[in-house]
Amino acid sequence: MAKFQTTIELADAASTRFEKQQVWVDTDAQYSQFSTALLASLGYESEAIQIVEMPDGRHAQMEVGDVNLRIGDEVRIVTCLFDPKKGVAVLGRLALEEFGLTVDEDAKALVAE
Repeated sequence: MAKFQTTIELADAASTRFEKQQVWVDTDAQYSQFSTALLASLGYESEAIQIVEMPDGRHAQMEVGDVNLRIGDEVRIVTCLFDPKKGVAVLGRLALEEFGLTVDEDAKALVAE
């Protein structure tokens, strides 16, 4: 379980501009998660409802959609949860896999696989 902060960039829905975001890297989280307000301000809309398991074991219905993320020089489309609260931004396992990244827990850094 790796949990540390890093900076990534979120593209707007048209991929014409990017905004830096501080996120928690959480290898226990399957999906990345950003606030609904932030994603809406970038022009994203949810595409579906997904049932996800929360850290406390509860199950919740969450809106999901595809979001363009940039880490370093690479841009990928990643399925993300839309958090209705202004909660913590999270970079989850599926995003790490999309970017071909793994976690160096000692250095608290993302590294290429």
